Amino acid sequence: MNNIIYIADDDKNLLNLYSSIFSSEESDELDFFSDETDSEEFSIKLFEDGYFLVEEFEKAYQRGEKIPIVILDMRMPKMSGFETAKKVRDIDENVIVIIITAYSDVSMSEIRFQLKNGIYYFKKPFNEDELYSLVDSALKQWNHLQEIIQLKDALNKNNIFLEDRVKEEVEKSRDKDRIIARQQRLSYIGEVLSSVAHHWRQPLNQLTLLIEDLNDGYKYGDLNQEYFEKNSEDMVKIVNYMSKTIDNFRDFFAPNEQETIFPVAEAIENALELYDLSIKHDSINIELDVDSNLKIKGFVNEFSRVVVSLVENSHDAILRNNIELPKIKISVTQKNDLVNVKIIDNAGGVSEEFIEKVFDPYSTIKNQTKGTGLGLFFCKVVVESHMNGNIGIENFENGIAVEMSFMEQKD
Repeated sequence: MNNIIYIADDDKNLLNLYSSIFSSEESDELDFFSDETDSEEFSIKLFEDGYFLVEEFEKAYQRGEKIPIVILDMRMPKMSGFETAKKVRDIDENVIVIIITAYSDVSMSEIRFQLKNGIYYFKKPFNEDELYSLVDSALKQWNHLQEIIQLKDALNKNNIFLEDRVKEEVEKSRDKDRIIARQQRLSYIGEVLSSVAHHWRQPLNQLTLLIEDLNDGYKYGDLNQEYFEKNSEDMVKIVNYMSKTIDNFRDFFAPNEQETIFPVAEAIENALELYDLSIKHDSINIELDVDSNLKIKGFVNEFSRVVVSLVENSHDAILRNNIELPKIKISVTQKNDLVNVKIIDNAGGVSEEFIEKVFDPYSTIKNQTKGTGLGLFFCKVVVESHMNGNIGIENFENGIAVEMSFMEQKD
């Protein structure tokens, strides 16, 4: 406990009295006004004027030593008690000031107004026991306040440390998200190229056959105007189809789209149209049970990509597990104010352990050459962060059920 008291008075007899009040030992009359007396309870330092007290007070404060209490006579030759109180308060606003005087040029209300709290006023002659009791109580109050201040400082330092750690972890998370986003964009580019190649393969074969047919017609003398125009017309149709495919994929993967209210059924049908050839090629039955009137708010292309990603996952699982009579069912229903979109397959399901981490980035059961583990992670980001919806997944009968829910929107 800090028990230091600075006392300034130009009356030597009063300084001796203060020494006897706050010291447990009897002492002779003091010869020096800056002498220091220690007792079990108090450590006092005496000054013949406020000027010297302020000098020593400032030095102690600069050393990191705080003085809890100063006791001041109001009238002193070099610096009055009021001026001394103002100066020590400028150095340390928490110091407790006790002013003792028989008269004053400054009213107590003005002193308290200028120096705020922690100011006590004693009139001469004073009761020694009352002064001792006040100082003892004030010291305990000051030390308690210091404990609170130290605790607050410790909490502030801890909060600053925690804030720095949070900022650091958030930045790490953002860096990770940026890396994942770049990887996902590259994955999308790969999907676009793969899908375009898939959709172009058959038309290119048809073009090749038509060109060879023209060569054969010319070679064997069968090429005439009608024959040439018919083949040319078929070629133009194929080229137009390929051009439309590029436009469809460009729109489907277009960035920076605007948030709109859109029919869920239409977005699903557009998504399936792009994936149609792959589904038909592997004889997968798509069952649609959709309410064409239900609408939600969000980013239609992102939502369509979510549908394609989920259907593609079911498609891959069906092929991986060699499912006979493969089936994917997509339903759009309404319950209260929610639009529920459910995609169910019969691909055999996955382990419960994998279900728990299925939306984590880089979580995949596909061969590493076929999957990045980012598809379902970005499905969750789109549904929950971009469209304020919810997405969940569970094993259902002999497959997987993915359910998304969004607030229904009216025009």
